[in-house]
Amino acid sequence: MIRRTVRLIVGPAVSLTLLFVVWHLIVVLGNVAPYIAPRPVDALRSIVDNWDHLWPLLLGTLRETVWGFLAGGTLGVLLGVWLAKVPFSRRAVYPLLVLSQA
Repeated sequence: MIRRTVRLIVGPAVSLTLLFVVWHLIVVLGNVAPYIAPRPVDALRSIVDNWDHLWPLLLGTLRETVWGFLAGGTLGVLLGVWLAKVPFSRRAVYPLLVLSQA
């Protein structure tokens, strides 16, 4: 149980740490201008400093994502049922759907 928990936490933590280290090395060793790609520490500091402004924007993005997922899923299920139950629609639309996925 403990080994599994440690494995679930350590793997992502190491990956995230490596990501930040590689990011930092690329920016520092490549002499990348801060306005093109800031150092990871500067990016995190900016997020913390501007959190009051970013929080409402984050909530709006999450809300739009959830609504879009629900609308797309509902529309997909309704169209799937319609194609399955109405033979004319299946003959007319199904070839186009198959073609669009090829």
